[in-house]
Amino acid sequence: MVSARNAKRRARRRGADHGCVNTAAVDELLRRAHGRCTYCGDFAQHIDHVHPLNSGGLHCVSNLTPACAACNLSKGTKILDDPPAPLIDCGSYASAA
Repeated sequence: MVSARNAKRRARRRGADHGCVNTAAVDELLRRAHGRCTYCGDFAQHIDHVHPLNSGGLHCVSNLTPACAACNLSKGTKILDDPPAPLIDCGSYASAA
């Protein structure tokens, strides 16, 4: 399973602020998605940056979504025409945490 620590490390390398992303936030994302990939509904093994870090996306819970390995790896650094709606808003999660 994806760890918040690895996601933070990748975000730091890209110069992105890791904001309110932590293990609890990742667990909440997975809970809200029932452990399923946002794109195809299969079992989620990854946490995907909907708007990729290398394209200016933020490392914030509102830019993260659960994804299966196949969907996340095939998406790569593409920016989707019709991205999924955020499962958690950064502001609401930060105030609730």
